Amino acid sequence: MATGSDKDTPPYVEEDAAVGGKLPVTCDPCGRRKRTTPATVLCSTCDAHLCRECCEMHEIYVPGEHVFSSIQDGKDGHVIIDMHGLDRCAEHDRVFVYICKEHDCLCCEDCQFYQHKKCNDIHKIIEMAGGADVFLSDSKTELQGIISSGGDIIEECSVKLGKIEGRRNEIIREIDNKKMEMIRRFDDAKSCVEGELDAHDALDKRRLSGVKHETETLQTNVQELLTLTELVDTNGTDAEKFILNFECKKKTQHAVNKHAELKKNNYTENLKLDWNKHVLNNINTVDPIVCLHKAPPSVDTNICDVQEIAGLDISNDKSGIDKGINSYNSKNHPAPQATVKKVSNILAVQDTKTNRLHATVSPKPVRLSLVASLDLVKTGGDTHFPYVTGLSFLTDGRIVAVDTWNTKCFVLDASLKRQGSGFKFQSPIHDVTCMQNDNLAVTQG
Repeated sequence: MATGSDKDTPPYVEEDAAVGGKLPVTCDPCGRRKRTTPATVLCSTCDAHLCRECCEMHEIYVPGEHVFSSIQDGKDGHVIIDMHGLDRCAEHDRVFVYICKEHDCLCCEDCQFYQHKKCNDIHKIIEMAGGADVFLSDSKTELQGIISSGGDIIEECSVKLGKIEGRRNEIIREIDNKKMEMIRRFDDAKSCVEGELDAHDALDKRRLSGVKHETETLQTNVQELLTLTELVDTNGTDAEKFILNFECKKKTQHAVNKHAELKKNNYTENLKLDWNKHVLNNINTVDPIVCLHKAPPSVDTNICDVQEIAGLDISNDKSGIDKGINSYNSKNHPAPQATVKKVSNILAVQDTKTNRLHATVSPKPVRLSLVASLDLVKTGGDTHFPYVTGLSFLTDGRIVAVDTWNTKCFVLDASLKRQGSGFKFQSPIHDVTCMQNDNLAVTQG
């Protein structure tokens, strides 16, 4: 123990070195060798505290019958409990002896001597521990409540973990259903187009087959007439030649007219597909057809019991009552007594007479992110620096912009590159909007 003149050294008191005035039990043989090995067994025959190693040597080399018992069942009935370091100072690695109420902390002897020496409201733990059973009872109740609440959280997490796979399957199933619906729509369109193609093909085949047959028949008749003409021209009389020449002119004119008529019918319909512009835009766009996003939390806007909104603390908050009562009175109804509480983005109003809650959701703030930007520069024909006051989107994703200072409209593609030189107006313009069929309306004045 330190003397009164040694003021820089804390006065260590052995009986106070452990909480409650009890030192941790150490092995007696190890203590004689100046080692502090914790004792694990007690030899009641020799009244010796032993560690496991010394217990074996004690049983071999010390004569007599020995009765060993666990150190937990010591001779004085006191149970040595491992506090897992809670009873020791983390800074000095010594057990707590004092409690400083000024700083609301536990102190070892080093802490008391160096840091709390001037504190007035400091006491020994052994003197303050009289009602610890009551305090521990309260702490046990709070800890049990935390464990119970944690169990509820764990159970809820387990349920939600089990629902993750179901959520995934539901989303994939929704995509598959939309995919099958699109495939069905395409199959229906294909069947319809095939039916129209069959009708057009039948008409074209019937017409072309008729043209071919009539042309072949006409060719045969003309060939026979040509053969006869050669024969008469070689061996016929003048009268036969005159008659044949007269008939040939009529038949030739008829063949020429027939050829002209057949040529008009010698064609096929020029067919092409007329796609729905919305479908075509979705097919041609580089953007994904569907993407995943976080949906806002669902809130039952119907009337619900107070107990159905867990953890909702209804207080006499008057911040939102006046507006609700004024709105209620505007409809010539008596205003009910109510209390209002806003929790996160949920606004709950409780009717104190019916003990019912009306829950609504306040709008969630919108977050914007920059996707692309464009530095405006003067182009050919611009007399002023561009000043854009209006924008509108075409159905194919292009942007129409209004340049007020240069009184013209110009078009930007998806990469914000100008297309063409734009359209010049004679009077000032301010804004533009896209109408049906990509028609544009511009405000002037």
